[in-house]
Amino acid sequence: MWLGSRAARTAPGHGDARFDTELESRLPHDLKATEARRALRVALAIASLYAVAGIAWILGSDALVQVVSTDPQWLNAAQRYKGMGYVLVSALGLGLLIHHGFVRWLRVRNEVETSELRVQDLFLKHPQPMWLYDRASLTILQVNDAAIARYGHSREVFLGMTVDELRAPDEIASMDTLVRPPQPGTTAIGTIRHRASDGEVFHVQVTAHPLLHRGRQAVMVLALDVTEEVTAKQALAQQQAQFRQLHASLGEVLWLASLDGAEMLYVSPAIEVVYGVTAEQLQREPTLWWSMIHPDDQPLANASNERLRREGQARVEYRIRRADGEVRWIADRKSAITDKSGRWTMIGGIAEDITTAKQNEGTLRRQTEELAQRNEELERFNRATVGRELDMIRLKQAVNVLARRLGEPEPHALAMLSAGAPLVGGGP
Repeated sequence: MWLGSRAARTAPGHGDARFDTELESRLPHDLKATEARRALRVALAIASLYAVAGIAWILGSDALVQVVSTDPQWLNAAQRYKGMGYVLVSALGLGLLIHHGFVRWLRVRNEVETSELRVQDLFLKHPQPMWLYDRASLTILQVNDAAIARYGHSREVFLGMTVDELRAPDEIASMDTLVRPPQPGTTAIGTIRHRASDGEVFHVQVTAHPLLHRGRQAVMVLALDVTEEVTAKQALAQQQAQFRQLHASLGEVLWLASLDGAEMLYVSPAIEVVYGVTAEQLQREPTLWWSMIHPDDQPLANASNERLRREGQARVEYRIRRADGEVRWIADRKSAITDKSGRWTMIGGIAEDITTAKQNEGTLRRQTEELAQRNEELERFNRATVGRELDMIRLKQAVNVLARRLGEPEPHALAMLSAGAPLVGGGP
């Protein structure tokens, strides 16, 4: 077989027989049948030609001999010599035929052996790990240099292993597909985990090709190390899962749309809470969001869109009317998204429900107005109260002044006023 060693191919006394066996084993069943039929046709053609030529020689030579003479002695000698001539001519023809066939066989054999050497070198020197195993026993029959380097086993250890010993200890995928790949042709088995001699576990993409090896059913395997690719995919999947989880937990609606707004590329799950519609509904009908804007606030939203086209970003607050009739306030922030060259490729934004903030803002404004009104009323009350108190002080001052003029003691004690303080509102 072309996967055998060079030493075995050139071993004295065994090369030809093993070559014939391996050459036959490499031929598919239908090809063998075709070649057998062709060989039979050639053999029948040669036999028929030989028979026709023999009969023609006998009949023709006999007639020719009798034409020359009917003498018994002549006829006896002629029969002997023409038989010897036929044998000599037949031997010469057969020798030429055998020589021609043998030369062709040697040429084909040389070409096959040369091709076998090239294929053997291609197998051994292939940059990716390859091996051949028996389908019945799973024993590894041949292994190339790349597999030895990647798995860390010597060639002798490799050839004493079975293919299931290459798999990771906790690999639970079935071996049936790998052991019995569909025929004919090459089959991509899939990605499985293998283990190196040092315990390292890595991912390989396995491709299997069934073939005959010395009359036995075997499978050739090509194993591509895709560990980096698998790791990258796993990291990407984890990031995407985290991204989806983050978006699902956000109360704001995140969205992406085409540059003209005709196609909604992405809408976060919060759309259902804020707008009362699903992301699928909005993606099927991108203008649905516009129909939900309060009619009185549609000019504001339209002006915001115009500002986005001019400046590349915009912010606006407007009301929406949900499908259930509830009115809510939305803070809409959006901007153009550019590529590396600065060219606008899409638009994206965040829609935040600010209804509670708006309600709190209205409540605070009303409370502020009420407080200002009460402060004004209190101030008027204070002014009136202070005015009356000052009038009483003036009256008491006047009574005390009159008492002093009459030589009477002052009836009112005004300790809060300093001695000699002028009367409030004027006085002597």
